[in-house]
Amino acid sequence: DCHSMTSSLASSSSVMSSATSLMEYGFDFRETMKRDSVGKTTVMLRNIPNNYTRELLIELLDVHGARPSYNMVYLPIDFASNAGFGYAFVNFVAQKEAEAFMDRVQGFRSWSVSSEKVLEATWSSAHQGIESHIARYRNSPVMHASVPDEQRPALFKDGVRIPFPTPTKKLKAPRPRNEAGSA
Repeated sequence: DCHSMTSSLASSSSVMSSATSLMEYGFDFRETMKRDSVGKTTVMLRNIPNNYTRELLIELLDVHGARPSYNMVYLPIDFASNAGFGYAFVNFVAQKEAEAFMDRVQGFRSWSVSSEKVLEATWSSAHQGIESHIARYRNSPVMHASVPDEQRPALFKDGVRIPFPTPTKKLKAPRPRNEAGSA
Protein backbone atom coordinates (compact mmCIF):
# COMPACT_ATOMS: atom_id res chain seq x y z
CA ASP A 1 0.00 0.00 0.00
CA CYS A 2 0.94 3.64 -0.38
CA HIS A 3 1.75 4.28 3.30
CA SER A 4 4.20 1.39 3.62
CA MET A 5 5.82 2.36 0.32
CA THR A 6 6.23 5.95 1.54
CA SER A 7 7.76 4.87 4.87
CA SER A 8 9.97 2.41 3.02
CA LEU A 9 11.19 5.21 0.73
CA ALA A 10 11.76 7.51 3.72
CA SER A 11 13.72 4.75 5.42
CA SER A 12 15.78 4.11 2.27
CA SER A 13 16.48 7.80 1.91
CA SER A 14 17.76 8.12 5.51
CA VAL A 15 19.90 5.00 5.04
CA MET A 16 21.40 6.49 1.88
CA SER A 17 22.16 9.85 3.55
CA SER A 18 23.83 7.95 6.42
CA ALA A 19 25.66 5.86 3.85
CA THR A 20 26.94 8.94 2.03
CA SER A 21 28.31 10.51 5.22
CA LEU A 22 29.81 7.17 6.29
CA MET A 23 31.67 6.73 3.00
CA GLU A 24 34.00 9.40 4.40
CA TYR A 25 35.03 6.74 6.93
CA GLY A 26 35.97 4.28 4.23
CA PHE A 27 32.84 2.13 4.19
CA ASP A 28 31.65 1.30 0.67
CA PHE A 29 27.96 0.80 1.27
CA ARG A 30 27.17 -0.50 -2.18
CA GLU A 31 29.43 -3.48 -1.43
CA THR A 32 28.23 -3.78 2.17
CA MET A 33 24.56 -3.63 1.14
CA LYS A 34 25.14 -6.44 -1.37
CA ARG A 35 26.87 -8.56 1.27
CA ASP A 36 24.32 -7.83 3.98
CA SER A 37 21.39 -8.63 1.70
CA VAL A 38 22.99 -12.00 0.98
CA GLY A 39 23.62 -13.01 4.57
CA LYS A 40 24.11 -12.21 8.20
CA THR A 41 27.22 -10.53 9.57
CA THR A 42 26.48 -9.70 13.23
CA VAL A 43 27.29 -12.25 15.91
CA MET A 44 26.05 -12.05 19.48
CA LEU A 45 28.44 -13.53 22.03
CA ARG A 46 26.79 -14.67 25.26
CA ASN A 47 28.13 -15.79 28.65
CA ILE A 48 31.06 -13.36 28.66
CA PRO A 49 32.46 -12.82 32.18
CA ASN A 50 30.98 -9.65 33.67
CA ASN A 51 34.45 -8.27 34.46
CA TYR A 52 35.58 -8.59 30.82
CA THR A 53 36.52 -5.37 29.03
CA ARG A 54 36.23 -4.45 25.38
CA GLU A 55 40.03 -4.70 25.09
CA LEU A 56 40.00 -8.26 26.49
CA LEU A 57 37.21 -9.12 24.05
CA ILE A 58 39.21 -7.70 21.12
CA GLU A 59 42.21 -9.80 22.26
CA LEU A 60 39.96 -12.87 22.24
CA LEU A 61 38.74 -12.01 18.72
CA ASP A 62 42.30 -11.54 17.48
CA VAL A 63 43.65 -14.72 19.12
CA HIS A 64 40.88 -16.63 17.34
CA GLY A 65 41.84 -15.22 13.94
CA ALA A 66 39.05 -12.68 13.55
CA ARG A 67 41.22 -9.64 12.70
CA PRO A 68 40.77 -7.97 10.19
CA SER A 69 37.38 -9.61 9.52
CA TYR A 70 35.37 -7.59 12.06
CA ASN A 71 34.38 -3.94 11.70
CA MET A 72 32.42 -3.31 14.91
CA VAL A 73 32.76 -4.53 18.50
CA TYR A 74 30.39 -3.57 21.31
CA LEU A 75 30.42 -4.93 24.86
CA PRO A 76 27.52 -3.28 26.75
CA ILE A 77 28.47 -2.12 30.26
CA ASP A 78 26.28 -1.21 33.25
CA PHE A 79 27.22 2.41 33.88
CA ALA A 80 26.36 2.20 37.60
CA SER A 81 28.46 -0.88 38.44
CA ASN A 82 30.96 -0.69 35.54
CA ALA A 83 30.33 -4.41 34.95
CA GLY A 84 29.51 -6.00 31.63
CA PHE A 85 26.06 -7.46 31.01
CA GLY A 86 27.65 -10.74 29.85
CA TYR A 87 27.10 -10.36 26.11
CA ALA A 88 28.63 -8.53 23.16
CA PHE A 89 28.00 -7.81 19.48
CA VAL A 90 30.63 -8.26 16.79
CA ASN A 91 29.93 -7.36 13.19
CA PHE A 92 31.97 -9.07 10.48
CA VAL A 93 32.67 -7.91 6.93
CA ALA A 94 30.98 -11.03 5.49
CA GLN A 95 28.86 -13.95 6.62
CA LYS A 96 31.59 -16.46 5.77
CA GLU A 97 34.01 -14.84 8.25
CA ALA A 98 31.28 -14.60 10.91
CA GLU A 99 30.41 -18.28 10.54
CA ALA A 100 34.06 -19.35 10.69
CA PHE A 101 34.58 -17.30 13.85
CA MET A 102 31.42 -18.71 15.46
CA ASP A 103 32.67 -22.23 14.78
CA ARG A 104 36.08 -21.44 16.33
CA VAL A 105 34.77 -19.89 19.56
CA GLN A 106 31.61 -21.89 20.29
CA GLY A 107 32.10 -23.42 23.74
CA PHE A 108 35.22 -21.33 24.52
CA ARG A 109 35.99 -21.26 28.26
CA SER A 110 39.69 -20.33 28.62
CA TRP A 111 39.00 -16.75 29.73
CA SER A 112 41.83 -14.42 30.71
CA VAL A 113 39.92 -13.81 33.98
CA SER A 114 38.63 -16.38 36.45
CA SER A 115 35.26 -17.64 35.15
CA GLU A 116 33.35 -20.88 34.64
CA LYS A 117 31.26 -19.37 31.84
CA VAL A 118 31.03 -21.14 28.47
CA LEU A 119 30.86 -18.85 25.43
CA GLU A 120 27.88 -19.15 23.13
CA ALA A 121 28.02 -17.56 19.67
CA THR A 122 24.72 -16.93 17.83
CA TRP A 123 23.39 -14.59 15.17
CA SER A 124 22.20 -11.26 16.53
CA SER A 125 18.44 -10.99 16.25
CA ALA A 126 18.29 -7.27 17.09
CA HIS A 127 20.59 -5.77 14.44
CA GLN A 128 22.44 -7.10 11.40
CA GLY A 129 25.04 -5.27 9.34
CA ILE A 130 27.37 -2.35 9.98
CA GLU A 131 24.87 0.30 8.81
CA SER A 132 22.31 -0.96 11.31
CA HIS A 133 24.80 -0.68 14.19
CA ILE A 134 26.02 2.76 13.18
CA ALA A 135 22.43 3.97 12.87
CA ARG A 136 21.61 2.40 16.24
CA TYR A 137 24.56 3.86 18.18
CA ARG A 138 25.71 7.12 16.59
CA ASN A 139 22.91 9.11 18.31
CA SER A 140 22.68 6.85 21.36
CA PRO A 141 23.39 8.02 24.92
CA VAL A 142 26.24 5.46 24.96
CA MET A 143 28.15 7.85 22.66
CA HIS A 144 27.71 10.82 25.06
CA ALA A 145 30.94 12.60 26.08
CA SER A 146 30.46 11.42 29.70
CA VAL A 147 30.78 7.75 28.64
CA PRO A 148 34.37 6.44 28.67
CA ASP A 149 35.63 5.23 25.29
CA GLU A 150 36.08 1.68 26.66
CA GLN A 151 32.29 1.46 27.18
CA ARG A 152 31.34 2.53 23.65
CA PRO A 153 31.01 0.56 20.43
CA ALA A 154 34.25 0.58 18.43
CA LEU A 155 34.58 0.58 14.64
CA PHE A 156 37.43 -0.95 12.65
CA LYS A 157 38.58 -0.94 9.05
CA ASP A 158 41.08 -3.57 7.92
CA GLY A 159 41.86 -4.38 11.56
CA VAL A 160 42.58 -0.77 12.57
CA ARG A 161 40.34 1.24 14.90
CA ILE A 162 38.62 4.18 13.20
CA PRO A 163 36.48 6.97 14.68
CA PHE A 164 32.76 6.44 15.08
CA PRO A 165 30.73 8.81 12.88
CA THR A 166 29.76 11.95 14.75
CA PRO A 167 26.20 12.19 16.10
CA THR A 168 23.64 13.98 13.99
CA LYS A 169 21.83 15.39 17.05
CA LYS A 170 22.58 16.48 20.62
CA LEU A 171 23.14 13.41 22.79
CA LYS A 172 21.58 12.85 26.19
CA ALA A 173 23.70 11.39 28.99
CA PRO A 174 22.87 7.74 29.68
CA ARG A 175 20.67 6.81 32.61
CA PRO A 176 21.84 3.86 34.72
CA ARG A 177 19.64 0.81 34.23
CA ASN A 178 17.16 -0.14 36.92
CA GLU A 179 19.05 -2.31 39.45
CA ALA A 180 16.10 -4.70 39.81
CA GLY A 181 16.16 -5.39 36.08
CA SER A 182 19.88 -6.13 35.75
CA ALA A 183 20.09 -9.29 37.87
